[in-house]
Amino acid sequence: MNRAVCAAALTVFATSAPTVTKAQQAPESPMPAAVNICVDGASIAPTKPDGSQWRDGPRIPAALSAIINAKFDSLIAKAIVTSGVAAVVPAAVAEPLIADFAEHELVKQLEKPIVVGDVEIAPRGTFTGAKDRRRAIKPPILPIGRINPHFHVCFDHVAWAPSIALRIDLKDWHGNRSEEIGTVDVAGKTIEAVYRLGAAHHVLVHEQNPSIRSVALSVTKAR
Repeated sequence: MNRAVCAAALTVFATSAPTVTKAQQAPESPMPAAVNICVDGASIAPTKPDGSQWRDGPRIPAALSAIINAKFDSLIAKAIVTSGVAAVVPAAVAEPLIADFAEHELVKQLEKPIVVGDVEIAPRGTFTGAKDRRRAIKPPILPIGRINPHFHVCFDHVAWAPSIALRIDLKDWHGNRSEEIGTVDVAGKTIEAVYRLGAAHHVLVHEQNPSIRSVALSVTKAR
């Protein structure tokens, strides 16, 4: 990346995201006896915290990395919905914003991770690593790097308890090895909030790990 491109980065990200009205939460009612919980994707920081690119790409100037990551965050922040317990963004709003951002000429030049990993559910909030509570996130059929990877990992007919928690561990797949991206947890109160909002939402998790900005979550009543 030459100096002209770096300098241009100071002005190219001028487009703002639409403001979303705060969602009206459904009246409080008991949670269902069982729910289906799905993690449908994530958003990954465009660069690593130290400015390195994913997939062993060359490091870019720290100032440029900070600009790109800050702009990425600002797009999502403008669409946050108040859930009462967590910062969430409707997936229908977040995903087009992230996709448009990923297509920006400057961002397209960056190396992006091929995301794999696993999701673990802890019915009582304690993660044990037990195989029967884990689902793998497998490499995509077309191994193309993305900052907005899509995958579909579900736990069906889970007995509801406020102690339920999810752990999402993501890695950058290099074929013969994987590089850690990060691990984040989603607490039961956030899972409940997404259920009550009634649609798929991106849960902001970057305060846990700066490399994972959000995870897409949907929670529905088990039939």
